[in-house]
Amino acid sequence: MKKSRFYLKTVPQINVTPIVDVMLVLLVIFMLTTPMLINGVDINLPKADTKTLSDTNDHLVITINNEGKIFLHETEFSHHNLKQKLEHLLKQNTELKILIRGDHKISYGNIMEIISILYKLGATNLSLVSELEE
Repeated sequence: MKKSRFYLKTVPQINVTPIVDVMLVLLVIFMLTTPMLINGVDINLPKADTKTLSDTNDHLVITINNEGKIFLHETEFSHHNLKQKLEHLLKQNTELKILIRGDHKISYGNIMEIISILYKLGATNLSLVSELEE
């Protein structure tokens, strides 16, 4: 009589536990870095009862910090260089949405200088950014 031999075949499996661990770490990293990408230059905005921006990708953001330094998308500019850069950008797109972020400690005059430059260059779509009042 013949003896039959049975071989147990193991079914290959993918262990998903390490993949889940890596994905959770990536999720935490993205959650921590996303707020830093939106804010840019660190300033304290004034508080107001305002609407929330839906998308900031199509906006031009001008920031004035508490020392009076002017930033255009996180790059520091002098008044003269800012005027030249804005003139170039507004020639390309006259309907450009411009957001002005000013630290709550700076004087109203600093913001008015920027608004004056923008109006002289023909900008019409301006908004002032503030923090939402709780």
